[in-house]
Amino acid sequence: MQAEGRAVTTVEALAAPDGTLNPLQDAFRNNHALQCGFCTPGILMSFTDYLARTPHPSEAESATC
Repeated sequence: MQAEGRAVTTVEALAAPDGTLNPLQDAFRNNHALQCGFCTPGILMSFTDYLARTPHPSEAESATC
């Protein structure tokens, strides 16, 4: 009910239609930052939102995520 009429984006939508990972997903994979099947999608979606609002965070801003 709370999502009615709203857009819902899932972690699967971050990759390109051909399956190519986006830069954040790729960075997680390359740096072995993967967690469980609940944590990783949540972290990726949270960071995607954060980076959309703060495209070039300073080191101090990044420490507050």
